[in-house]
Amino acid sequence: LKPAPAERTARRLATPHQADGSMSVAEVASLAPFEVPVVGGSSVSSIGTTSPPVLRAGGLVLRPAPGTALLPTGPAAENLEVLLVSRRSKPGHYTFPAGKYERDLDEGSMEACAARETLEEAGVRTEILWDLGWHSHATGKDGRLRMTQFFVMQVIKEEEPTAVEWSESQERQRHWTSLEEARALLVERPALVALIADVERLLSEAEG
Repeated sequence: LKPAPAERTARRLATPHQADGSMSVAEVASLAPFEVPVVGGSSVSSIGTTSPPVLRAGGLVLRPAPGTALLPTGPAAENLEVLLVSRRSKPGHYTFPAGKYERDLDEGSMEACAARETLEEAGVRTEILWDLGWHSHATGKDGRLRMTQFFVMQVIKEEEPTAVEWSESQERQRHWTSLEEARALLVERPALVALIADVERLLSEAEG
């Protein structure tokens, strides 16, 4: 699988509207919830708060399934596994690695945030392939909207649980699974299931 051109994935604080119509970190953070651009048809107009959204980033990390070969244009969807991590708040439940954007650590880059969170939560080093855009999440106890920018990523290296960089190795388990099984494990979270369909569409376009 080949990464997308750098100009398609760059998300810097100083960057104005991107060529593909997406928005920079600063622009999203400055919006009221009813103005936030949402991917996938979700509506946030009824949230009822004027607080800036909490920005997050995460990844759908892919790797070839054991025993499968790479196709000339990359692995077919059925030959891929996607990374899930266990949820601390709900034992036995899973999610995609994602977390809050940290200005000091991520230096204006949502890609850096997604890579850092994936390493901290799952101990996996990654390379970004595609940008899946901004997605809205239900508000937390503070009443603020959560906005997560998801990326499709491929694995570069899996760290051992003892690695310092895998800071949540004692709190979470990483789980590689097929895209189809991931759908079943995430069935209670339709917004995440929809991301899998987005990945399959991108893979199909890449193979075509």
